[in-house]
Amino acid sequence: MFLISIRLVCPSNRLRSSGLGPTFVTSTVLSRSRGIGLRPLGELAQNRRGITRAARTCAKFLRGAAAQIGALCASTFHVDCDKTIRSLVALLKPSSRSLIFGLMMTVALSAADSPSSAEQQVILEHIHHYASRYLESLPSFICARVTQQFESGKKPDHWKQGDTLTAKLVYNQGREDQTLELVNGKAIKPGRYIARPLETEGEFGILISNVLDGNTGSQLSWSHWEDLRGRRMAVFEYVVDLRHSTLSLTLGALGQQFVPYRGLIYADPTTGEVWRITNTPFDIPDSVATKSITTTIDYGPVDIGPRHFVLPVTASIWLDTGRRNILNKVEFRDYRKFEAESKITFNSGSN
Repeated sequence: MFLISIRLVCPSNRLRSSGLGPTFVTSTVLSRSRGIGLRPLGELAQNRRGITRAARTCAKFLRGAAAQIGALCASTFHVDCDKTIRSLVALLKPSSRSLIFGLMMTVALSAADSPSSAEQQVILEHIHHYASRYLESLPSFICARVTQQFESGKKPDHWKQGDTLTAKLVYNQGREDQTLELVNGKAIKPGRYIARPLETEGEFGILISNVLDGNTGSQLSWSHWEDLRGRRMAVFEYVVDLRHSTLSLTLGALGQQFVPYRGLIYADPTTGEVWRITNTPFDIPDSVATKSITTTIDYGPVDIGPRHFVLPVTASIWLDTGRRNILNKVEFRDYRKFEAESKITFNSGSN
């Protein structure tokens, strides 16, 4: 049995004063798509000239794609271009053509609603403004952090539920501290071993702050619109490189490894409030025995005293070690203002 822990720290604890500027990661999705006509389709939609013309462009795509792929085969593999085109068209059965046309129409409709570059910049300004004051605006509070643990084998198809852990979480003056109180709804007996193969911390705004901090060199690019719990969200992709990363993975007592990561930010386009953030580390060292790990944190409205805040309400962390899968489902409950004499009482009869 081994323990993998994920930890987010503030940039001041990680960044070195190297004097180097931020390193940007450039998205290659659009550049790879330009040769087959997706860029003109996107430009058409951004100019807002109507869905009808977008549909016509979709129809032209089926003809143009075959021609361009044929030409690519001719120049790259030195095969007969006309023969290649005829072969490609022959492969497109009527049902396949309908499917491809439907997929392209979906792309057209999605792109038609994409904000312009200027509109994206305005949304990003709202998000950065919100993030810049998020941690400072949080009060000191106390809540219950309920974690349901699941494990599966090499394939994540048969999950076995483990213990449900209830911890007292205190957020006080920017520090996050947890104390385990209950296991499966019962008080912990002294000396009892508690299996916790995956531990995490840093859900309360540190990830938001780090990703949107100008010193981390992260680059945000437009992804899509998405409805999230009845709200329309602007979704942006981000990447944080190793030099600026404050995300670390630890395997047992083998030491701490910082890793680069990428993810998505779901934000209200008007207020900049972040309602979901995901992160997925990449280029993970073999020393931490982690094939992949993905975290999703969902935020929601929370009242603490007379004030309204947007705080974590649920989170999920999925770890694949290559040999087994581990899943933590986390719920945050019973928020209240924290003061020196604050206490939190758990119902021992509930999980």
